[in-house]
Amino acid sequence: MTGIPFVGENGFYPSWPRGGGRWIFQRTLVSVGGLMAGYAEIAAQNVPSADQIIIWVPRKGFVRYLFPGIIHKERQDALYQLFGFSLRCYGNDCTLKLSSPQQVQSVVSEFGLRPERWRLSCPFCAGTVGPDLEPVSADKIIRRWQGVGRPPLENPAASAAFKSAPVVNDLEDWIRKNDPSHLELAYLGQQLWPDTKSMLDSLCLTA
Repeated sequence: MTGIPFVGENGFYPSWPRGGGRWIFQRTLVSVGGLMAGYAEIAAQNVPSADQIIIWVPRKGFVRYLFPGIIHKERQDALYQLFGFSLRCYGNDCTLKLSSPQQVQSVVSEFGLRPERWRLSCPFCAGTVGPDLEPVSADKIIRRWQGVGRPPLENPAASAAFKSAPVVNDLEDWIRKNDPSHLELAYLGQQLWPDTKSMLDSLCLTA
């Protein structure tokens, strides 16, 4: 594998969602200049999961491939977790927001039985669907990071133009220098909570 992979690219999944079986926010493409900019963008277009807001991280272990019942349970778990999110469409000028299980199921495009191959897209404009990122803020995530002992965090970068991205050891300094997007903040922040829904619920409640 070359470059810094997106979640789901060539079977890559980060190690911090221990055990798997959860939705996580996707990494973001690093902006580069010169000839490498075009290369990085073209490479990203060839990764089916690159434009997704969230990606399912499958449970670890080979046993899940052997028994159909395990696959069925994982599909149920993936849908159940989706029902707990406040979802919206990120397509241009699309205002779709999802409030019922039936609406949530309508955005799931299956490219295979396993939920890590699902893609979430708007049935009206084909835009990417994902959790509402409005409650995600740098200040709230920094407070959480400080409260849990300032752990090092995996960088949200993805790019075919680079081999690696430095670990974020000082989150506050990294945010000040990089002016991250809401999605980059969500990728960092989700490493500080037990699961993605816990993070979003906590951020909604935190003043």
